[in-house]
Amino acid sequence: MDEKMDVVPGYTLDTIVRQGERAVVYRGTSADGRRVIVTLLRSQQPSPRELAELRHAFDFGREPGSPAVVRTLSLETSGDRFALVSEDGGGRFLDELLGTPMEFGRALNLAVGIAEALTGLHARGVIHKDVCPENLVVEPETGHVQLIDLSLAARGPYLSPEQTGRMDRPVDARTDLYSAGVVLYQVFTGQLPFQAEDPLGWIHSHLARMPRPLVELQPHLPAVVSDLVMRLLAKAPEDRYPTAQGLLVDLLNCRQQWTLNQRIEPFALGASDALGQPRTPQLLPLREAELEQLRAAFERVVATKLPELVLVMGEGGVGKSSLVNQLRSTVLDQGGLFLTGKFDQRQEAPYAAFVRAFQPLFLRLAAEDASQKARWRERLDEALGASGQLIAGLIPELLQVTGRLPEVAPLAPADTQSRFLQVFRQLLEALTEEHPVTLFLDDLQWADEASLRLLQHLASHPAPHPLLILGASRDRDRGPSDPLVLALDALQKGQTRVTELTLLPLSREDCTRLIGDTLGADPGPLAPLAALVCEKTHGNPFFTLQLLSALQRDSLLTFDRGRSAWRWSAHRIRALELGEGVIELMLGKLRRLPALTQEALTLAACLGATVELPSLIAAGGFEEDALRVALDVAVREGLLLPHLEGTYRFSHDRVQQAAYALLEPDVRAATHLRIGRRLLAHTSPRLLPERVFTLVTQLDQGIELIDAREERIAIARLNLLAARRARTASAHAAAIRYLHAGQALLAPEPWAVDHELAQGLHQEEAESELSAGNLDTAARLLTVLLDHARTPTERASVYRARIDLHTTRGDLGSAIDSASACLRQYGIALSPQPTLEQLEEADRTVAQLLGEHAIEALLSLSPMRDPDMEAAMSVLASFLPTAYFSNPRLHHLVACQMVSLTLQHGLTSASTMGLTAYGFELVITHKQYARAASIARVALALVERHGFVADEAKVSLVVGVALLSWVEPPRSLYTYVERALRAGRRAGDVVFVCLGLTHRCMLALAAGERLEEVDRAARTAADFNRGIGNEPLLLCVEVVQRLTQALRGRPPALPHETLEEPAFAERVSRQPPFASFWFRLRRLELHLVLGNRAAALAESRQLSGLIVAQRGQYGEAHAVFLVALTLAAHGEEAPAEEQAQWSEEFEGHRAFLGNLAAFCPANFLAFNALVSAEVARRHGRTGEAEEHYEQALRAARESGLVQYAALAAELAARFYRSRGLSTAADAYLEEAWRAYREWGAEAKLRQLEQLYPRMKERLSRALPHHLYAEPAQLDARAMVHASQILSQEIVLPRLLEQLLRSALEQAGAERGCLMTFEGGHPFVRVTAQLTESGIQVAVLGEPVAPGAELPGSLLAHVQRMRQPVLLDDASHPSPFSPDPYFASLRVHSVLCIPLVRKADLAGMLYLENNQLPGAFTSERILTLEVLAAQAAISLENARLYQAAQEAVRVRDDFLAIASHELKTPITAMRLQVQSIRKVTGTQAPDAPTGGRLVTLLGAFERQVSRLAYLADDMLEVSRLKEGALALELDAFDLSTLVREQVDALAERLKATGCSVELDFEEAVVGQWDRARLGRLVTSLLLNAMKFGAGHPITVRARVTGDFARLEVKDRGAGVDRADQARIFERFEQAAPAYNYGGLGLGLYLARETVRAHGGTITVESALGAGATFVVELPLRRAP
Repeated sequence: MDEKMDVVPGYTLDTIVRQGERAVVYRGTSADGRRVIVTLLRSQQPSPRELAELRHAFDFGREPGSPAVVRTLSLETSGDRFALVSEDGGGRFLDELLGTPMEFGRALNLAVGIAEALTGLHARGVIHKDVCPENLVVEPETGHVQLIDLSLAARGPYLSPEQTGRMDRPVDARTDLYSAGVVLYQVFTGQLPFQAEDPLGWIHSHLARMPRPLVELQPHLPAVVSDLVMRLLAKAPEDRYPTAQGLLVDLLNCRQQWTLNQRIEPFALGASDALGQPRTPQLLPLREAELEQLRAAFERVVATKLPELVLVMGEGGVGKSSLVNQLRSTVLDQGGLFLTGKFDQRQEAPYAAFVRAFQPLFLRLAAEDASQKARWRERLDEALGASGQLIAGLIPELLQVTGRLPEVAPLAPADTQSRFLQVFRQLLEALTEEHPVTLFLDDLQWADEASLRLLQHLASHPAPHPLLILGASRDRDRGPSDPLVLALDALQKGQTRVTELTLLPLSREDCTRLIGDTLGADPGPLAPLAALVCEKTHGNPFFTLQLLSALQRDSLLTFDRGRSAWRWSAHRIRALELGEGVIELMLGKLRRLPALTQEALTLAACLGATVELPSLIAAGGFEEDALRVALDVAVREGLLLPHLEGTYRFSHDRVQQAAYALLEPDVRAATHLRIGRRLLAHTSPRLLPERVFTLVTQLDQGIELIDAREERIAIARLNLLAARRARTASAHAAAIRYLHAGQALLAPEPWAVDHELAQGLHQEEAESELSAGNLDTAARLLTVLLDHARTPTERASVYRARIDLHTTRGDLGSAIDSASACLRQYGIALSPQPTLEQLEEADRTVAQLLGEHAIEALLSLSPMRDPDMEAAMSVLASFLPTAYFSNPRLHHLVACQMVSLTLQHGLTSASTMGLTAYGFELVITHKQYARAASIARVALALVERHGFVADEAKVSLVVGVALLSWVEPPRSLYTYVERALRAGRRAGDVVFVCLGLTHRCMLALAAGERLEEVDRAARTAADFNRGIGNEPLLLCVEVVQRLTQALRGRPPALPHETLEEPAFAERVSRQPPFASFWFRLRRLELHLVLGNRAAALAESRQLSGLIVAQRGQYGEAHAVFLVALTLAAHGEEAPAEEQAQWSEEFEGHRAFLGNLAAFCPANFLAFNALVSAEVARRHGRTGEAEEHYEQALRAARESGLVQYAALAAELAARFYRSRGLSTAADAYLEEAWRAYREWGAEAKLRQLEQLYPRMKERLSRALPHHLYAEPAQLDARAMVHASQILSQEIVLPRLLEQLLRSALEQAGAERGCLMTFEGGHPFVRVTAQLTESGIQVAVLGEPVAPGAELPGSLLAHVQRMRQPVLLDDASHPSPFSPDPYFASLRVHSVLCIPLVRKADLAGMLYLENNQLPGAFTSERILTLEVLAAQAAISLENARLYQAAQEAVRVRDDFLAIASHELKTPITAMRLQVQSIRKVTGTQAPDAPTGGRLVTLLGAFERQVSRLAYLADDMLEVSRLKEGALALELDAFDLSTLVREQVDALAERLKATGCSVELDFEEAVVGQWDRARLGRLVTSLLLNAMKFGAGHPITVRARVTGDFARLEVKDRGAGVDRADQARIFERFEQAAPAYNYGGLGLGLYLARETVRAHGGTITVESALGAGATFVVELPLRRAP
């Protein structure tokens, strides 16, 4: 930028002081002649952050009369740019004075000035947070220093460790002292304590590097000054000066000595710190045992991933919250999430503590940058689906992340609670991303029932992330019916671990320690004071501290500075009357506050433990600035704590109680009412729903004071709104409370005066009572509602609720009566016991309404317009499940009625349910599978076309498991089940999510998926069903799990019994019939597969009676098939009378399967064929049996039903073996083996091995290896893919060095080591240490086992658990404290991370920072875990590379040895052949024998020659490895050489059917190595014979300029262009070796021979067009 001055109206700018990236600083003059400093932002469109910083800078200096701060004058604009104007006292910015070391006396004066400025600033309660030379203004003559905030500093060099964001430490006044230390280091030495090139380097320096002492750089400096600055630069805030005042005292001492003596004698630094100043005590040492129990609970949760509840009990003020909050750092260090919320005695909104726990998290996510926020929005949308508004209704801050959310679809009362609980779990899982979660719920004694239910749900259901729930509750007598007692009892009776910790008041000794810590003095002399205080407070810590504060305030406790001791008035303390204890004490403190502060605190106490500033302004009608000042007083007094932005919270419950006690009881109701009215007046209609709980909490406390009818009606409507929102969130008790309040506001005769509102309040109450399980109360309310209903719509709402009520009670008759009564008002007659004639009439009505139109004509129907018919359809839809379970004929009639109403009056969302129910009846009653399928597709199309999303899950599931399962293969049904799952999740319809997951795993089993995949799907379904508490479906899924485990031969993974144990059967028997159906079906399937004939027969009899429970669904066909197959295959073993009893049933099953096979062969031909095969076998019709077995096997294979293909093949093998046809039997047994292996039934394979031991080896050999890749192969493929993505170092030593160096820089560590595993044991490969010159890394030549230089117990824990371990301060007690390493050394921050590649532990990364406790944070763990993941992959890549290099070396050694060793036996074999030829030549000829012998000898001789050729190739390769080929050059004709080689190969050419065409125009003479070129020509000819057998070969030789050109052309398959370069490499071939043989060395040696001569070799080819190899050789080799 040029030096041209900017223009700010009203100011003359004359000097540029500094130019930054975001602003320019000028000196100039105002219009009235005052000298000013002007900071002008560069941007014409500054960001909100820049404007906020400028405003902060202005506020920082606007308070007059502070000599420590440069006074700010105004904020100005210059066009579109903003400027800050400050007073210019003529001083110079410190950065202008720095460069070389300053003269010591002057530097000391400057240090005193900086300390004085910070002391003055901190006295105002202000922290600068940006102390640097650019923000320090120095008066050169006097050394006076002022602070300014220009928001321009390059903060990297001056950041404190806690400002880096890498430490879990608050930023307090000591952060300014660290920055001042950096400045003073520059002042005294002329240089910064650290040097870095980028922000990461600065962060690492501040966290891990120790600066050199000043005296090493400037030996003339007094040692005490060097020590003083080094103390300021301590990494841990507690190791620095506690206050700027203490720093100032020591610097003044230094200056005084220097002025008087020109030297400074050593003295104790910090001796004056905090003398007589009470400080915040630490309760931790007094509660270490209890804290250790909390840590142990957290470690257990992390290790087991099983949720736990720890309840901390104790009286108010005993330190429960303080104790729990001490666990926060442990959780954060483990990468966890620590959420905290508090229940409130004054705020009755449901889930209050959960709301407060998640509000800060949502606000933090909303403040993320756009990309991160979009990621969270996507993640939350996926987790919450269409149910997000359930959470947003309670926690509106969620909308700041997700944007507007759709309204939630209504569900049956029984399902709303399950939906809410599940959605909340999904929210928690989405937010935590598998990190451990600690949820602290404070003041549980005030928790509402809905919150306790949610707490119980979260604590009793395992989740993907570890969850520790901490609760704090006051000790009080709780009866057995207390909701908290009931919740705890339920958890303790289940499998949840519940721990109760009771905190007792402090003992006299502990009270003395606490007082000593608070007063910063030796506890011994304070024992008499402690005795007095403890007597008054009974050892309550909060009371004790408040009393100490009051004693100081009233001068009953003072500090005698002359004697440096505390003094107190014992008799006056003993005479104190405290009345109600700490409340009385707090009241006294509050009454001393300014009147406005008292009023603000009183209203805040009415609003709750946490209050937002805008709400408080509205509630009290305050001016914002005045209120802020009033609240600042409360903050300084420790009564309020700033919470979220614009939010405050009371520092303790007792403070809130005392503030509320300022209100006289007789004005409290009026105060709450006034607050409610003011808040309502300031609430827009748009925000009313999200603030309604706060409003009614205030307004309802003043109901008795409201006279105006209009206001009473308005507040009653608010209570109705609050009740509906509470019931949506399953907070039924809260909803009922709001409804009672609303009803109390109505007129004496509400049904006549306010009928609509009365009806709404009572209807909502009835449904809330029904949802809460209070059925008698709900029944009474519904009767009242029915008596006062005026319209059919009102009555329909009541009847729908009555249907739900009666169905819940199991009183299906009354439910039918309610439905009939409701429908009669719409002219619809519903017979409770329909006759066959009525069903036929209903079917005819539907047919007539459809007429000649196809089912698809329904797609063109218009929406239903008649509200009465819509209400009737809604009632019929809600009645469908009741009808199905009460009377199948009634279900048929209701389905027809719904279709008829749709055809007559148009479409409504219930129409899709009616259509699927009608399609179901077509399947069950009429076996019209194709027509049912058409209806199914129409129903799905209607859902999509009209957006009937509320019913999408129900329709999709019925379509998938009932209507289309007869016409589409099982695997295609996944689409519909997945659609049902997605829709169910979106709508929060947990029942259909449970059903969808259950059917997904059962369909996978039916479809023949690998048992491993089935088991995986079953685990997912089981986890969800268990979480929801759906016991019947959970049992169905556990049945599948037990079946897969039994067939896979795996040990039980479930805590319950196996399929065969009576206890499990007894559990099933207590559930609905469908659970027994699936239980019996799976047992029968297991017995059939394992060949347990008698058990299978017995099980088939049990299953037969249950098939009706699955009529119309895919399970019916499978059950009929298995029962029929059992009877056909093993029925002959039963007594004759039993067989006679079965015959009719069996024939019915056969007919059913035959019809199915004819209708849909793809699904059912295998079933029918296998049963038919067994029938034919029993009756001796062998030909028919053979045909059906083969048909069954083929059909099962084609349909993908691998399990039934295996069973068919096994039964066929049994059939053939029984007839003595072992060859055929073995063939079918092989097929069974293949199919069982493909299915994953390892237990069955072992059974076959035992039954047919001689077959085992052959069966194993018969398997196609390509189908079963080993895990190592799969890992290698994944590794290769990953290595293509990651650009990592591949040489192992360099890789290890790079990884450890990166880890140290990322983590801010000063020491580290990287270990890898060999034989399951860790070995140190690399070590690193931070030194003055940087990070020094040592790669060990030989890896060594960890020794005394590392904590062995910690390493063993990480190796065993495969989880990171983080110690904030290893010198403090921890599970690893006994380790000799920690016991012998003072170690601070420790981090150890496992390097895991898939399931394998590749290594461990160990890091230390001994300068600073808490140096490694949870955020760093996340970064390092990413680095660790990359490291694990890279280590594997490097190891494979190293192994490959070693393999190449071994291979080359083998080639060298083998090529030499093979020469001797090859020579011997050749001599033996020659000897045999001589012997046979001297014997009498025997034509047949001699000819045969000659042929064999020729073949043997050719193979020996081939072996010799390969040995020569191997020898050549080994020579090439040692160096370039040595050539013996000679002049000869290449054409002649080619002819010689062709002649030598004549027999082989003949054997391969190849002729050779020679094309030589002239002699091609050059200087070459004759032997090597001969091998080259031979190699090319052999290659042409190999790939072009049966075709001619053409060889050409030409002279082209200074080169000879040799071409060898074959007419074989050709070489793919992609392979043409590769084939010249070692051990490479264009075609697989098993097709053509060879080692892949010929072309490689040819290339090397040509290169040695200075020539080239290439190939010209295309697939299918043969190949031409072209060799170009220089006629004369260059010297």
